Amino acid sequence: KLVSEKIALKEYKKAYEINSKNIVVIKEIAFLSYELGDVNSAIEFYEKAYKLDSRDKDVIKNLVSLYYSQGDLEKSREYLKEISDIKDDDILRLKRVLLYKNEV
Repeated sequence: KLVSEKIALKEYKKAYEINSKNIVVIKEIAFLSYELGDVNSAIEFYEKAYKLDSRDKDVIKNLVSLYYSQGDLEKSREYLKEISDIKDDDILRLKRVLLYKNEV
């Protein structure tokens, strides 16, 4: 599986070079980067996706989780405010943790 994910990431990056505004390609690069353990690259590409569509709840949810996992509670909190209407269990858990830490 790891080899196929690396190959897929390489191909998506080629597609990104051709069209850097394709949000599907950008989100796939972010996802595959995360799956391969490159959290910084995942954040970078989710940020690019966010700039193209700031209403994409999945992108925002992933940014909340990734920034939280990196210990950047301020950034996590910023994005969390944008998706306060989502009833996703993971997001609700993060919100409770951030509230507990008096961070929201």
